[in-house]
Amino acid sequence: MKKFCIGLPVRPGIGYYKFLLMMKLTAIIVLLGLMQASAVTFAQRVTLKSNSISFERLFVDIQRQTGYSFVYNADDIHSLPPVNLDAKDVPLTELIDKLLSNRHISYKIIGNTVVLRKDVITVDRTNLLRINPVVVQGTVTDWQNQPLPGVSIKLKNSASAWITDQKGNFRVLIQDLKPDATLQFSFIGYITQDVKISSIKSPFVLALKEDISKLDEIQVIAYGQTTKRLNTGDQTTITAKEIQNHPVGNVLSVLQATVPGVVISQSTGQAGGTFNVIIRGQNGFSTSTAPLYVIDGIPFSGGSYSSQKSNYLGSNAQAYDALNTINPLDIESINVLKDADATAIYGSRGANGVILITTKKGKAGNTKLDLNFFSGFNRATMIPELLNTQQYLTVRREAKKNDNAAILPSDYDINGTWDTTRYTNWPKVFLGGTGHVTNAQASVSGGNNNTNYLISGNFRSTKNIQELIGGGEQVSTIHFNINSVSNDNRFNIGLTGGYTYNFNNIPSADLSNLASLAPNSPALFTSEGNLNFENNTFGNPITASKLLARTAISNLTSSLNASYQLTKNLKALAIVGYNKQSLNEFLGNTLAAMAPSIQALGLKGSANYSTANKSFLSIEPQLNYTKEISKGLLTVAIGGSLQKQIVDATQLQATGYSSDLLINNIAAGTGVATVGQGFNSYTYKYSAFYGRVNYSWADKYILNLSGRYDGSSKFGQNKQFHTFFAGGAAWLFSSEKLVKELLPFLSFGKLRASYGETGNDQIGNYLYLENFSPLTTVNPYQGIPGIIPSNLPNPNLSWETTRKANLGLELQFFGGRVGLEGNYFVNRTTNILAGVPLSTTTGFTSINQNIPAKIQNKGIDLTINTVNVQTDHFSWSTSITFSKQRNKLLSFPNPNPAIQQLLSQSVSTLLVNRYAGVDPKTGLYQFYDANGKIISSPSSIGNDQVGKVDLTPDYFGSLSNTISYKGFTLSFIFRGIKQIGKSTFGQIISSGFVPGLNNTNYPAAILDRWQKPGDQATYGKFASTFGTPLINAINRNVDAYYGDASYIRLQNASIAYQLPTTITSKLHLRMIKIYALGENLATISKYGFSDPETQSYLKMPPLRTITFGIQASL
Repeated sequence: MKKFCIGLPVRPGIGYYKFLLMMKLTAIIVLLGLMQASAVTFAQRVTLKSNSISFERLFVDIQRQTGYSFVYNADDIHSLPPVNLDAKDVPLTELIDKLLSNRHISYKIIGNTVVLRKDVITVDRTNLLRINPVVVQGTVTDWQNQPLPGVSIKLKNSASAWITDQKGNFRVLIQDLKPDATLQFSFIGYITQDVKISSIKSPFVLALKEDISKLDEIQVIAYGQTTKRLNTGDQTTITAKEIQNHPVGNVLSVLQATVPGVVISQSTGQAGGTFNVIIRGQNGFSTSTAPLYVIDGIPFSGGSYSSQKSNYLGSNAQAYDALNTINPLDIESINVLKDADATAIYGSRGANGVILITTKKGKAGNTKLDLNFFSGFNRATMIPELLNTQQYLTVRREAKKNDNAAILPSDYDINGTWDTTRYTNWPKVFLGGTGHVTNAQASVSGGNNNTNYLISGNFRSTKNIQELIGGGEQVSTIHFNINSVSNDNRFNIGLTGGYTYNFNNIPSADLSNLASLAPNSPALFTSEGNLNFENNTFGNPITASKLLARTAISNLTSSLNASYQLTKNLKALAIVGYNKQSLNEFLGNTLAAMAPSIQALGLKGSANYSTANKSFLSIEPQLNYTKEISKGLLTVAIGGSLQKQIVDATQLQATGYSSDLLINNIAAGTGVATVGQGFNSYTYKYSAFYGRVNYSWADKYILNLSGRYDGSSKFGQNKQFHTFFAGGAAWLFSSEKLVKELLPFLSFGKLRASYGETGNDQIGNYLYLENFSPLTTVNPYQGIPGIIPSNLPNPNLSWETTRKANLGLELQFFGGRVGLEGNYFVNRTTNILAGVPLSTTTGFTSINQNIPAKIQNKGIDLTINTVNVQTDHFSWSTSITFSKQRNKLLSFPNPNPAIQQLLSQSVSTLLVNRYAGVDPKTGLYQFYDANGKIISSPSSIGNDQVGKVDLTPDYFGSLSNTISYKGFTLSFIFRGIKQIGKSTFGQIISSGFVPGLNNTNYPAAILDRWQKPGDQATYGKFASTFGTPLINAINRNVDAYYGDASYIRLQNASIAYQLPTTITSKLHLRMIKIYALGENLATISKYGFSDPETQSYLKMPPLRTITFGIQASL
C-alpha cells in the first residue's frame, strides 16, 4: 500500500461537529428503521407446481421462494406420503394449513422459521381424573446467558414438542409423567442436551453448549457465504468472542497470535503505531506485502499514513496505522483468506491474501442495551540497563587514550563542564513511565422479523508512557447497521456505516532513543520548569515537548447493499460503498523549543500545515443463480466491480513567527511556502468482471471455479487488463459408507485442493507516464518556480502475477472433540514489479520494470483443536497452530555475482562480511575474505561479502487454552517464533558507531573489550575519532550483527466471571460480567537487553497492558 503524507491545523471542534452530525444522521436512520419495523406482517406468497413431491423437498422449495426455513422432527415428516401440489400466488400460511390438514401436525412461525410439531394426543377425560398433570417451565440461554428463542423442546419417546419464545422461555404441560421422563433441547449451532424432568428445580435455566465441531458455522467468503464443512478454500475465522478478550486498539494485534501462516510484527509500542502483515511469505522485492482489507464487502485502504513530524523529529516520527480507525469491539468476525480458491476472485488485489472484516448487525428481538467498560494501565516490557556514570566516563577517557586524542573544550561530559558525579537512569526516565488506557462502549439493538437495527458508540483514550512529553490518543467511534426485508421476503436492503475521529497530540512518536543520553547529562528542566540548555553546552533533546503537535485522523465508511429475488432460482444484488479517510496535522516549532544560542541567531518560529484526503467509491452489482441438479446444488455468481480512489495532499510551511501565541495562525507567519511535494493529487481507477461456479453433489463432492478480468489505471493502455482464475475441489470422505464403517471414530474428514493465479498492481501511480515535480530553489529563474522530471516512464509496465497451489486436509474425531487441519502450499510469483538501477548518466537512478524473476513461497500450516474436558459445569479446550515457511529466489536475469549468490536464497537474505573476532594484538575487528583469509578491512560490496543471513522466520505458532467452570472463564494465548534478528553485538556496533565515539551511553556488555595486547575480548578497543582504522573496519554489514531473536510470549490472558441469571434477573439485567484482560504479559527469550520483536534497545517495545472491566446487557 502506497503511503502518503498528510496533516493540517487541527481544531478539536472540527472532529467534534463531524462526530455530532454523524450521530444525528444515524439517529434519524435508526428511527426510520424502527418505524418500518412496526408495520410488517406475514404476507409471503408461494407459487409451486409439482407431482408426488416429498414434504422434505417441498419445504426446501418454499424456503427458496420465501426465505422461511422449516424446523421439524425428521421422523414425523418422513412418514408422510408425497403430495401433488399446484399453488399459484398462495399466501404462505394458507398453503401450510392446506398441506398439514388432517395430518395431526401443527406449526408456529417464529421470526423467519416455521416450527412443525406433531399434535399432542388427547387423553380421555376419564383418565385425566387419575393423572396428575405436571407443569415444567424455565429459560434456555446461550453461553453468554443470552435468551435463545426458537429452541426445539421434545419429550423423548413421545410425540409432544414445544419451542421457546422470544425471551427464551418455555412452559410445558405433561399429563402422564413417567419416572424417567426426559426433555430434549436442540438448536442449530448448539449441542443437543437431554434433561431429566425429575432433576429440574425452579427456577430452571439451561445454557446450551456450542457445537464444538463448528462445521456448520457461517463463514464469510469473497462475494458470498458458506460453511466450514462445504468450503473448498483455505481460510481462518476469528469471532467476536475471541476479539473481545484483547484490550487493544488495532485488531491486527488479535490476529498476531491466532492465525496460522500469517506473520504480523509491531513497529513500535506507541499508540497508533503501524503493523507489518505478511500472509504466506513475501511475493516481491519492492511491492507492498499488505493484504487486501474488505470491510462489509467494501475494499478498505489499509496500510499507514506517514507523518510530517519527520521534518523536525527525523526518523523517530511514526506513521499511523489506518486500521486504528476500526473499533475492534464493532467487529463480528474476521476471515483471513490465503489460497487461490479463496482469493483469486479478487484478482490483482488478492496476491498478498485477503482479510474480510464483518461488523456487527442487529438481531430480531426486544430492544437490547449492551454496555462495556474497561480501564487499566500499560508499561514497557523491558528497560535496558546501561552504563552508570563512572563506567561511562571510563569508556570515554579510554577511547581518547586509545586514539592519543586530547580532551576538547567541547567534550562537556568528560572535561568537567558537566557534573562527573551526577547520575540519571535515562532508560527509566524515558521507558519507565506508566500509561493509561480507558475504553467505553455502548450499543442498542433489536427489531422484528422484517427489520433489525444496531447502533453503537465507543470512546478509547490512551495516555503516553513517556510522561515527560505527555500527550496521548483519543479515538471516538460510532457504528450503525439497519437491515430490512419485504413482507414476501424477496427484497432485502441494508445500510451499514461508521465514523471514527482519532486525535493524537503526542509531540514525538518515540523518545526511547534518548535512553542513550550520557548518564551525567544535565537535568532536562530548570528549577523554574523551563528547558535546560546548561549555558549552551547541552542540546536539550526533549525540545519536542515544547512543540505544538496535533494529528487528527477521520474515517467515514458506509455501504448500502440490496438484493431482490427475481425468480425462484435467480437473485440480483448490488453493494455500493464509500470510504473517506483524512489526516490533518499541525506541527509548530515554537520559540520555547529553541536553545538560546539558536534564538540569538535571529531564527523565528515556524509551523507545518499538512492535510490529505483519500476518498474511495465502489459499485459492485451481482447476479446469483441456484438450482438443484440431481443430488447436487449448482450455484453461479457473476458480477462486476467499479472502483475509484482520489487522493489529494497539501504540505505548507509558515515561517517568521515572533511569538508562540501566533503560531496556530498561518496568516501570522511572514512567509508561506510548500514543503516536500507541496501539492499532490492522483486518481486510481479499477474495474473488473468476475464469475464463480460452485457445484456440491450430495454435500460430499464439491467443485468451485472462479475467474476475474481486471483493469487498472496504474498500467499503460496496452497493459491495463489481465485475467485471473482459480479452481478448488473438496471431497468429504467421511460421508462415504465404507469410511463410516471402518473409522467410526472419525466424525468428519475432508480433502481439498486448489490452484489459481492472482495478481498485484500495488505500485505508484502514473509510472508508465513521465511525471514532474516542482523544483524548489531559493531564487527561481525570473521568480517563477520550475518543474523537473521525477521518473523515467515505462509504458510496458504490467501485472505482477502469483500462482498458488494448496492441498488441505481437515479431520475431526470423537464427535469433534479432536480436530486437525493441515495445509501445504506452494506460491510462485513472476513478472515482478521492481525498480531497476540505472547509470546516473541517464539522469535517473532507477526505472520501474517487470523483472522476469521468479520467487517461491512454500510451507505448511497446522491447526489442532481439542476439547479436553466437557461436563455440565467444567470445560477445557486447547488450540495449537504451527507454520513453517520457506522463501526462495528461483531465478533472476542478472549476471552480477552478488545477485547470483542469492539464487535459491530467501529474498530477505543479506550478503554480509564474515566476522573473525577481535585481533588480540591490535584490538581491531577482523574479517574473513572470500578465500577464508583473516583481514582487517574487507570489501563491503565486493567479493568478500560471501556470508549470508536469512531474516525470514523459520517457523512460528501459538498455543491457546480456554477453561470454564460455572460462571468463571480463563483463557490465555502463547505465541512463539523462531527467527534471526539484530544481535546484541549488532545493536551496539552498527553504521560505523562504536563505544567511546561520542557522548552516547551503551549497555554494560561493552565492558568486555580489548585493552592491551593479548586480550581475548568480545568488543574491540574503544575509539573516539572518525577515520580511525577501527571505525573504518566496522563500518560495514557483518554476520555477527545478527543472531537468534526467537521468543515465546504470553500474548494474552483473560479471566471473567459472569453472574448467574438468578442474580441478574433480580437486577433486571440480561447479563453482567466482570473481567480482567492482559496483553503482552511476559516474554521468554535469550535475546538479551531489548525486545526481540522491535530488536532495538532504543525503540519503544510493545507495551504490557492490563485492564479491568465490566460488561452488562439490559
